[in-house]
Amino acid sequence: MTGRTVAIILPSLAVGGAEKVAVELANGLALEGWTVRLLAMSATGPLVGMIDPRVELVDLGSASFRNLIPALARHFNERKPALILTTLYGVGLATMAARIVAKHKPRIIIGAHNSFRSKVSRPDNRKDKYLLAPLSRLLFPHADGFIAVSRGVGDELQAMLKLDHTKVRVIYNPVVSTQLLAQAREPLQHPWLGKPATRAFKTLLWTGRMIEQKGLDTLLESFALVVEARDCRLILVGDGPVRGSLEALAESLGIAERIDFVGFDNKPLRYMARADLFVLSSRWEGLGNVLIEAMACGCPVVSTDCDFGPAEILDGERYGLLAEVDNPQSLAEAIDRALEFDIPSRSDEASLKARSLDFTIGRAVEQYATVFKEVIE
Repeated sequence: MTGRTVAIILPSLAVGGAEKVAVELANGLALEGWTVRLLAMSATGPLVGMIDPRVELVDLGSASFRNLIPALARHFNERKPALILTTLYGVGLATMAARIVAKHKPRIIIGAHNSFRSKVSRPDNRKDKYLLAPLSRLLFPHADGFIAVSRGVGDELQAMLKLDHTKVRVIYNPVVSTQLLAQAREPLQHPWLGKPATRAFKTLLWTGRMIEQKGLDTLLESFALVVEARDCRLILVGDGPVRGSLEALAESLGIAERIDFVGFDNKPLRYMARADLFVLSSRWEGLGNVLIEAMACGCPVVSTDCDFGPAEILDGERYGLLAEVDNPQSLAEAIDRALEFDIPSRSDEASLKARSLDFTIGRAVEQYATVFKEVIE
């Protein structure tokens, strides 16, 4: 089935939004009869256990994007995949370069999972600004297609790289599955997540990787404002490089006793199914998978109105409230309104869950398969 062989390239199998999407997509395509390979620069990480046995995992053994280029060229020549789907922009660039030097020339679709502008415009990231940006402008227009995870990401990428608009498709991430929803029903013991009727306070939740992009400093500052008038708790599920500074900030704001830094937990939906409110405080996103996961659990949501994704997921403010980016006062006001049930609440779980079904794995796999067939043929 060479004509139906697709290889999906990702850096590793660590827990991240793009990585989780790649694994779910690979599993779904394999279920539909595609021959699927996951090509990882390093085939290690917690997501290894999530890969369907029908998906072939290939460890490219590449410690850098520079080493990735010859490794991919060898794979193209030896295994002759019909189609390549990339994840991160750096991976996409290495894949385009590998096709230039390889004898076998597979079709390439670049996956756009995050804001290109945010990645290349950060002043502390000179490599992306002076290498990724100009090389992407040179090579990406020669790709066979692009799949963006939101309309905002797709429009921005098209404008910045002057891409043929007919090559850019938007497919929302495959997020919701029966396996995912089963996770929400698993038991969880946490003193702040007992039955709502037995709690004298409200419990807020955030999950993800603790990095600068996620705006957790803004979340803590807004939470400090909220607790001036309300008895609340905040659970942070995740880990990352800024955790130490966040713990110090919580101490300086006098809210440390109301915050639980849980650390990494590979079953975050257990928390979402029990929290009073999920809050996303990001400075930018490609889509915002965690919002969809929370809604699938029937948990009310508040998000910053960042580029890109949250406003699309929430359909404006139909399914949740939006606050200004990097504005603790705005976020605190949105949280306060949400706790007063100004958004779909636990009494209206059905509307949140129904909206989350627009982001099912089955729907995304069908759309990806359609694009793949068009590109291959």
